[in-house]
Amino acid sequence: MPILWYNVEVVITKRIQRAGERPLGEEKTQRGRWDVVGVEVSVLIAVVGCLVGLAGWLRNREKQVSEDAEWRGQVNGKLDVIVGIRSDVDHIDRKVDDHAERLSKLEASGASAQKRLDEHIRGGG
Repeated sequence: MPILWYNVEVVITKRIQRAGERPLGEEKTQRGRWDVVGVEVSVLIAVVGCLVGLAGWLRNREKQVSEDAEWRGQVNGKLDVIVGIRSDVDHIDRKVDDHAERLSKLEASGASAQKRLDEHIRGGG
């Protein structure tokens, strides 16, 4: 930074001398002008820095928004799969419950048939 500032001072000094201003020997007048020029250059550098920072922030913001949208799409897809699996599991649970009812009816029917066979064998034999 000191080299850059030195180059800026040299350029400004040469411009002041070319414009027919008083030589650098008069400290009061030159010092006041240097202060004004230094402030102007500082403000210019600050404004340029802000603009560069703003441009970088805007570029990164758009990139981040697109990445967030992609991530949300992936999450929504996975949630849809989970919801689909959940509905499949619920359907299987209903089938198992139905099969359990049918099996208990068959067991009762088998017990009843066994009882009738036993009575038939006792009575017929």
